Amino acid sequence: MSSRWHTPALAWPRGQVLDLVRSLPTGQGRLHYQEWPGGRGETHRDRFDPERGPAQAVLHVLLETPILVILAALGALGFAGYGVVRYLRGAR
Repeated sequence: MSSRWHTPALAWPRGQVLDLVRSLPTGQGRLHYQEWPGGRGETHRDRFDPERGPAQAVLHVLLETPILVILAALGALGFAGYGVVRYLRGAR
């Protein structure tokens, strides 16, 4: 955890060319700066700072990344695939 801007250990790839984070004091999350090709940058505040411990990391991944949407889509595809296989095998 650092009060200076630094590159995060992990970052969700969305086409950015630069990721920098800075922890906020007293557990208020962190600032996250992303720069895109062409020089456009944007800053937002993450509510949870994964560098403050495992609980914060889990909350950050679950609530501030698209992981739940991806897992739901994979689950739906798996369920649909299972139904197709059962149908093709004749088990209705």
